[in-house]
Amino acid sequence: MHDYDFQPDTFHVAAFGPRNQVAACATFYPEPPPGKAAENAWRLRAMASLPQLRGQGYGAAALRYGIAEIRRRGGTLLWCNARTGAVGFYERIGFSIVSDEFEVESIGPHYVMEIHL
Repeated sequence: MHDYDFQPDTFHVAAFGPRNQVAACATFYPEPPPGKAAENAWRLRAMASLPQLRGQGYGAAALRYGIAEIRRRGGTLLWCNARTGAVGFYERIGFSIVSDEFEVESIGPHYVMEIHL
């Protein structure tokens, strides 16, 4: 659990796998990207999928559902800190890299990525 889980506009999305287990999940909440004063910006956080189900579309389905919900709520930008190894996944959805690579302590290298909605 994180502080952002309890913000009033936060929402969580899950995609369920073949055995009704959570195959992928994501959390979304309003927050401008680093160094920008972007109105109607949202942040993607805590995106995850079961390793044995990766590449089967569950993560993409959860993310696309979240994007549709953000649009419904009037959002115009979604951003995230993407692990370097996941950049291709986000690019296939339509995200672009907008930062240099940086290190998140105890997690590894990341990029800030965003998609205009």
